[in-house]
Amino acid sequence: MPTITVSMRVGHSSEQKRAFAEAVTAAAVEHLNVRDTQTIITYDEKPKDSFFRAGKQL
Repeated sequence: MPTITVSMRVGHSSEQKRAFAEAVTAAAVEHLNVRDTQTIITYDEKPKDSFFRAGKQL
């Protein structure tokens, strides 16, 4: 049973998260040969000021 964690900034709507979870679930079904009911998607949302690249805040 795959558990997939998506780390992203806070601010995406419930609809966006639902649509993304459906797409990721479909990919897991296709590529990992699992049932959709076996796939768990979780969101780890962070404040916008928590992201840095090359030492600089995004």
